[in-house]
Amino acid sequence: MDVMDWLCQRQQGFGELQQHERICVFEFAMIWTYFESKVCAANANPTILVDTAREAVAHDAFRPEIVADAIAYFRARYVTEGALNERFPHLHFLHGQNEGLVMDVLLGKSNESADTLAAALLIVLRYRNNLFHGTKWGYNLRDQEQNFKISTNLLRGMVEIFDQIRPERR
Repeated sequence: MDVMDWLCQRQQGFGELQQHERICVFEFAMIWTYFESKVCAANANPTILVDTAREAVAHDAFRPEIVADAIAYFRARYVTEGALNERFPHLHFLHGQNEGLVMDVLLGKSNESADTLAAALLIVLRYRNNLFHGTKWGYNLRDQEQNFKISTNLLRGMVEIFDQIRPERR
């Protein structure tokens, strides 16, 4: 029995997801590990992601469109009528680490490229932690497909940038 079938039998809500929704979860998990290995030297954490964003933006390889879709999506998801909505606390920022930066970007108080990219990567890190530590199973991974698609695209873009910045890690 493959892993998908096994999980469908064990976790009722997981079996109710469409196949493409389940595949998004697996694709995100795979691209995250590849990104963390290639871009973050197998040590992604909030400080390294902020530094990584600054390094990426300072390089000629950076293209603002890599983060534009992600930030537009995150703003639509976490901001309602100019204020953070009920979804934002479910990101579960630990000890408020960089939460202020993410809030400022989502609310449009900062639109600097490095801050915008850092905020997007920090949200993706929260998706990663919430997935890998089991939080997302609390609602059977429902309504997560776009989160994972947007995140996967951003991480792929970052790997492509860092292929140019650090070709020796390619």
